[in-house]
Order: sequence, then structure tokens, then C-alpha cells
Amino acid sequence: MKRLPHTSYLLPTRARLFPHRIRAMYLDGVINQVLGFPDQQLRMFTKSTTWCAATPACALRGQDAAAVWRKLTQDADRNPIPVTSSQFGKGKLTGWHLRAFGFMGDPGPGNSGWPASAEAVAKASRPLPSRGLPCPAE
Repeated sequence: MKRLPHTSYLLPTRARLFPHRIRAMYLDGVINQVLGFPDQQLRMFTKSTTWCAATPACALRGQDAAAVWRKLTQDADRNPIPVTSSQFGKGKLTGWHLRAFGFMGDPGPGNSGWPASAEAVAKASRPLPSRGLPCPAE
């Protein structure tokens, strides 16, 4: 089964809007829609930056991870980050793309996804000497 981002928000919304089109649905976790998606995303972001500050495995340890993330997304809005993907080909990521899809709100069991996410942010934040732009994330 392929894991789809934001399904714990989108699928219950779809079920509410189109109940006659849903026969059955299985969700292993859902976002509290009363509190709202942005509030929960902010709470998870705060948890991840707190985790990073306290964990030696975090590539951003010793730095203000939230400030690094904000600077990266602001820089990417001004100068999109060139990326290449074997699945999608070449493209550019803006700050909007990073904010919408780049932050891993669900870290997985034992926060297992956060080290890779922090490493990607650290790598993308390193300046390219020749152009002064963030490094492309692989």
C-alpha cells in the first residue's frame, strides 16, 4: 500500500461531502478537524524542532531548526531550488512547495522520518559557492 500525504484530512472531508460515493474507508489515524489542519501542522512542526534540538542524530542540532526552515522556504520563494527526481524528472521547488509538501508532519514510529527530513533541510540550506543559492535537494 502506498502512503499518501494528507489523506487523513482529505479522505474524511471527501466522505462528508460525498457520503453516497463511499462504501468503506480505512484510516489508521486522522487529523482532528475541529482543531484544524494548520494548527496541528504547527504543533507537529514545533515537536520536530524540539526533537531536533534534543537529538544528536538531527542534522540541524545546535542550530535553530525553525529559523533554518523559515530561511530555506523564504530563499526558495526568491530562488526556486532545482531538483531532479527519477520519478518526476527535473523541476524547481519554491517555498510554497516546501511548506505544502516538504515538512514531514507524521514522523512515523519513533520519529523515524525526522532524521532524513532534517538532513534534507540541512543539505538544501547549504549555499552553493558559485551562485549563493541553496543546494539542490536530492
